[in-house]
Amino acid sequence: MKYIVILLLLSSCYSQQKARVQLGKAVTTYPEIGAEFCALTYPVKELVKSDTLYKTDTIINGFTFIDTAYIKIRDTVTRTITKTLPNKIVTNTVHIRDTIVKENTAAKGLCEIERNRAIGIATEANLRADKWQGKALTRFWLLLALILLVAGYVGARLMGKIK
Repeated sequence: MKYIVILLLLSSCYSQQKARVQLGKAVTTYPEIGAEFCALTYPVKELVKSDTLYKTDTIINGFTFIDTAYIKIRDTVTRTITKTLPNKIVTNTVHIRDTIVKENTAAKGLCEIERNRAIGIATEANLRADKWQGKALTRFWLLLALILLVAGYVGARLMGKIK
């Protein structure tokens, strides 16, 4: 009796190693269940990546101001005075780009498993169809040969060569 109690206590312990073995068996046998469990248990966390770009552009244009003055000295002399005033244009541009990155690798793995399974089924169906197509072609030629043989025999009987 004492040994049975000890045996039950030791065999009923659920260790981490036993959990790994069972999980490994479950995931290799039914991978979509493992991916679905992970997707539900560990939800996707959103990552917001923010980039801010400050760009300052300064353009200095010369604004031309023309002032014409007429000065008379003995003879008529025209003198033009030109002044250039600086014109400064400052352009500040701020680009803020927020990128939200979220990727659920468990759900993505589940989709890939289902896709691979569907591709396997389609490939198997194509192989079966090719096999039956080859058989059908062979049977067609055999049937055509049989029809020609029967037609030749009937034609020969009608001509009177075979009695």
